[in-house]
Amino acid sequence: MATQKHLSIQKTFTLIATINGGVLAYLTIYNFTLLRGEAGAHSSIYVSLLLTMILSALAIISYRIIFARIVSPLAHLVEETRKIESNTNDEVYLTVRGRDEVSLLAHRFNILLSKMRQAFSEIEASNKKLVHANSKISESLRYAGLLQRSILPDRQFRDVFGDEHFILWQPRDTVGGDYYILHTEADRTLVGVADCAGHGVPGAMMTMMARAGVDRSVQDLGISSPAALLMAIDTSMRSLLRAASLCVV
Repeated sequence: MATQKHLSIQKTFTLIATINGGVLAYLTIYNFTLLRGEAGAHSSIYVSLLLTMILSALAIISYRIIFARIVSPLAHLVEETRKIESNTNDEVYLTVRGRDEVSLLAHRFNILLSKMRQAFSEIEASNKKLVHANSKISESLRYAGLLQRSILPDRQFRDVFGDEHFILWQPRDTVGGDYYILHTEADRTLVGVADCAGHGVPGAMMTMMARAGVDRSVQDLGISSPAALLMAIDTSMRSLLRAASLCVV
């Protein structure tokens, strides 16, 4: 803040108002004395003229003070705020010209502006970190989606059914808990559609585990009895999840 000192605007107008009040009080008392015939006519004219000139001078001074200390600084501040609004330079602030109320307002505005810029800078840095983290997560999910897609028997469906089939598989997220299977054995074909608990990454992890459980059960029992196969899958999955929960604990 500038070291130049100015009389407070409030104190300046208080002083002028006090002087005006004193002059008006004196004029009032003096007029009463004129009415009572306690002063000469010529002297009263000179006194009234002098006091009128004093009041006129104070009015001019008041106008100049209002223009110089309030109107002009406020107009200058408005122009500077427009430049700050359109300027991307974070080093631009309002000019503080003195120590009066308008200058104090500009100084407080600069403090607030500095804090806001610092907060926006921190928010922008956080957003960049979030964008980077989101990009990494999205890349990981896309890769996980490719891995999950690789366990689906699309090639086997083409080998068995040729072009006389279609598959509509649309997980809610990039990865999901739905999958389908196809196993062939001699003249038998087993087709299954499964929905694992959970969505997203947890559901996708469950599909990997469930697919492993299905393949293991088919390898052990074959596909001749779907009921026995489902019971074996249920037993193996329960055992696997129980073992996993014990490891977590």
